Amino acid sequence: MQYILVSLLFLLLGIFAYTLFLHERDIEKENRNFFIGLFALIAILVCKQFPIPNFFGGVFDFKYIPFLLGGIYGGRYVAYALFIGLTAFNFYIGDEHYVSNLVISSLMLFTIVYFLLPKFHLFSKKKKIISLMIVLFFFSCLTIVLNVGLIKEVMENPGLFVMFGIVQAISIGMIVLISEYIRESTIIKAEYIEAEKLRVVSQLAASVSHEVRNPLTVTRGFIQLLDDPNLDQKKKVEFLHLSLQELDRAQEIITQYLTLAKPINRDHDALLHLPEEIDYITRVMNPFALLHDVEIMTEVHAECQIVGDQQKLRQCLMNLVKNAIEAMENGGKVTLTAGYHEEQVVISIRDTGVGMSKEQISLLGGAYQSTKDTGTGLGLMVVFNSIRAMGGKIEVESSEGVGTVFSLTFPKITEANHENYNKSRIV
Repeated sequence: MQYILVSLLFLLLGIFAYTLFLHERDIEKENRNFFIGLFALIAILVCKQFPIPNFFGGVFDFKYIPFLLGGIYGGRYVAYALFIGLTAFNFYIGDEHYVSNLVISSLMLFTIVYFLLPKFHLFSKKKKIISLMIVLFFFSCLTIVLNVGLIKEVMENPGLFVMFGIVQAISIGMIVLISEYIRESTIIKAEYIEAEKLRVVSQLAASVSHEVRNPLTVTRGFIQLLDDPNLDQKKKVEFLHLSLQELDRAQEIITQYLTLAKPINRDHDALLHLPEEIDYITRVMNPFALLHDVEIMTEVHAECQIVGDQQKLRQCLMNLVKNAIEAMENGGKVTLTAGYHEEQVVISIRDTGVGMSKEQISLLGGAYQSTKDTGTGLGLMVVFNSIRAMGGKIEVESSEGVGTVFSLTFPKITEANHENYNKSRIV
């Protein structure tokens, strides 16, 4: 029994070694088949070194299991190579059963190449296991029968004769079951990865559409205001300037999403003066707010500043203010505040809208999680990711029927690291 277990152990080690080092790697088919043949040949030689002694007065082993597996999974050229390798090894060691081994391996090779191989990979897992078990049982028994001197022993103990074939058949069935399970798991994993890629691409496409729509909506609002005959020339110039800025922002958003797969790059970080940034957001969003009968109020500390990407910060604030305005169907007030709190800079966007439940708050930041009927939730997903990339965090407080507060918290810029940051930017 120990000889059988040792042979099976080496066969299983070969499978696990192949799976661990080669199965999921990007290797060309020819090279992959080479390693399958190499592992199979090593397994054949190991099985020859651990035969079953005194079996029907002869010596038998499990060499045909790796021979059959190598030929089936490696292809006809691997089968030819294993046949030549097994024949040469038998000739080299002077195996007394050389002729019978040659006949068996020749017949098995013929069966693999002309009968099993072309159709094997189209079989179901169950059919693969059964077909290989039948083939190996037949050839295992044939190995004993071809040793003419053992016919008498076989006739006296037919049960042991059949048992030898059954043990080999069960062994290859178990190994094929493991191999097919590993193969199926790899296929499922590859399909899952591909599906995940498609899902990400779908989210990305929807997110690009969502983010570009914001500046286009703002620009549309300015153009509608320009149609007012009572609008003075100074306002027209200002609105045209803001419209161009928003179109530039739409172009910048598209450029950012085209490079979204790249690692986070903070080379565009700069010292951002929040009074200026919030003033810009207020001027840009005012036309959209007026159309929804919403008033935008601000309260900003005069010296408040953070380090971050200006484009990303504006994009995030625009998203949050736009969402706040849309949450007030009957008009209301949006209040933007920025100031210091416990060595941190806090930017708050407060609205008097419909509010959210705790469950809705917990889902914020995920794709396709939105409180709006036509929303995708991707705008907030971009906001959450962008704020985290700038070293900040987001907290949300809301009460249904009362309103919502989004608080963006960033590290405070001290005098020391303010100077260090300026020096690093100059260098």
